[in-house]
Amino acid sequence: IRNIIKKIKENTFYAILLDETSDITVKEQISFCLRTVDKESFEIEEYFIGFYETPKTDSNTLFNILKDILCRLELNIHNVRGQCFDGASNVSGIHKGLQARTKEIEPRALFVHCQAHSLNLVTQDSMRNVEKARDILNFIRELITFIKQSPKRLSWFKMLQTEENVTALRPFCPTRWTLRYSSLLSVMDNYNELLTFLSDFSKTEKNDAGCKAKGFLKQLKSSDTYIMLKIVISIF
Repeated sequence: IRNIIKKIKENTFYAILLDETSDITVKEQISFCLRTVDKESFEIEEYFIGFYETPKTDSNTLFNILKDILCRLELNIHNVRGQCFDGASNVSGIHKGLQARTKEIEPRALFVHCQAHSLNLVTQDSMRNVEKARDILNFIRELITFIKQSPKRLSWFKMLQTEENVTALRPFCPTRWTLRYSSLLSVMDNYNELLTFLSDFSKTEKNDAGCKAKGFLKQLKSSDTYIMLKIVISIF
């Protein structure tokens, strides 16, 4: 961190990137990054600074955390030239959002809506309006949940994964498109294993879970499912 801050101070101006998330214990926190332009090479450099726990996510609390971080790093807030957040009103609001509060101190701190978040929203809305794409995403989410929510089913499935470097099934994230890609890819990489598992499980288990597995198997065998999975992977 010390070397990063030294370099940022040498470049004078910097931008802040902040996003809200929660950890595995469901504690609210923010991720904080700094971006600067090297004054010699003019190359953009971005640095992850850390995670910071926050009791609330209102703009006032986030602004106090921001000031505290910059104070600890000994960075002058008047050298902020950019702010990059998502579209939530607590950070992007033009009157009381975090970006507005920062601009009250440094008007030259230009706010930019995070392009990754924008692309994520566009992709989500597009998928919702394409029936087959929407259906395949829902199917993949339900299939992965069906296997991973049961230790017995997950263990059974893992026994069918014979290769040492085989891809594990990734949880399907409902909000982040970058994580959706890894989830969809894990299904494609395990397509044959999934077919075998669902076939064996549906024949062995004479209960609701077995019936559900049979339904998953029928859909997974469909050429439409395979083709749409290929298409959405290329999109994400």
